[in-house]
Amino acid sequence: MEDVVKDLQQQNISRRTINRQQQILQRLLDAQKSARKQDYSRKRKGETGKYYPAINPGALPDDLGEKNSQIQRDLLRALKEGYTKDYQDLIKKYFDALIKESDIDNDQKN
Repeated sequence: MEDVVKDLQQQNISRRTINRQQQILQRLLDAQKSARKQDYSRKRKGETGKYYPAINPGALPDDLGEKNSQIQRDLLRALKEGYTKDYQDLIKKYFDALIKESDIDNDQKN
């Protein structure tokens, strides 16, 4: 490599100098390729497959949740009727009880 540097500094470029430069370049490219290959093989390691058991999400309710939606719509309609605060609280408790009962019925069916 030093010989190539001397030849270039002295502007003594011959076929031999060009061949040496090509050899140096090829060695550098091979070293770079080898280093890249080692990094790639270190980063990437194979593993055997793992077993992940499937979790059953459970069945959908027969009414697909429409019963609760209807109850909630009825609750909103009742609250818009202009009842007093005490009656509104009582109405909310009633509809909450209906929703809980509906949820229990759905759980028992599944």
